[in-house]
Amino acid sequence: MLVVGACQVGKALLVRWFAREGCGTLLEFGLVETSGANAIFEGGFDAEASIMGLSVLGGVSFRSGGVLAFFGEI
Repeated sequence: MLVVGACQVGKALLVRWFAREGCGTLLEFGLVETSGANAIFEGGFDAEASIMGLSVLGGVSFRSGGVLAFFGEI
């Protein structure tokens, strides 16, 4: 899902609400302020490696299901 809009209109709030109502676990990464988040994607995009890196950075296993990764401030 891609949420697009002007600054400060509630996009992040909408994603947090969506996660709370239907997902269970939200991993929120601000690529500008989350140390180490950019490094996950530096070597190109490999889905398996990216999921593993996000799992380590967020401390949650994506294999368990019910996890939404939210990238803000990209």
